[in-house]
Amino acid sequence: MVSVAEVVSTVAPYSFREPLTLCLDISNPLAYLALQPAFALVDELGLTLECLPFAAAALKAPSKARDEEGRGARHRRLRAEYLARDIARYAGVQKLVIRGVYRSPDTFAFAAGLLWLNQRNREDVRPYLQQAFDGYWQERLDVEDPTAIARVVEGLGQDGHAYASYAADEAPSRVADLRERLVAAGVFNVPSFVVQGQVFLGRAHLPMVRWLLESRRGPPPV
Repeated sequence: MVSVAEVVSTVAPYSFREPLTLCLDISNPLAYLALQPAFALVDELGLTLECLPFAAAALKAPSKARDEEGRGARHRRLRAEYLARDIARYAGVQKLVIRGVYRSPDTFAFAAGLLWLNQRNREDVRPYLQQAFDGYWQERLDVEDPTAIARVVEGLGQDGHAYASYAADEAPSRVADLRERLVAAGVFNVPSFVVQGQVFLGRAHLPMVRWLLESRRGPPPV
């Protein structure tokens, strides 16, 4: 009998093809906040960006303060409250609307659309992400509905029926396989930036990502 550890150890790490890869989950507000800075960086440097779906755990809502609250519970509550304020603060800077940060939808249909466009027409990936993320966070797009994702795809001039066929047939195994290979490559949460085989979690690392993409010119940003 093959153990779980042996099965995991045989998964080949994902082979990153572009100078910069962004792994994201549409239901994670931090991934939404990382999207535009990532686009701006590759546009400025004249590079290509690979965007891949990676299902991550939903953010946890802060618990209510209680008189008998322990030190650990208080710390977790304050940290969750701070994160919510931080998301709102940076969303305001980027002029983004973010509603319902603690939602936890099934994002498979969105992930299938992203993989399908990566294979079919990479030029449509950016507008797909922009429209899907905007729609989800403004509560206009049901990312659990393949029909809704098909309409986004059709709005880009692509074949919604072909997407639906892919989502029903090939995508389940491809999405699952991709996640396993990304985990094997060191990705564990979103938004993750991968450059030169190194994984950086969060947009706060973009100065280091830039430094690596610019061939380590000048002193490192630390």
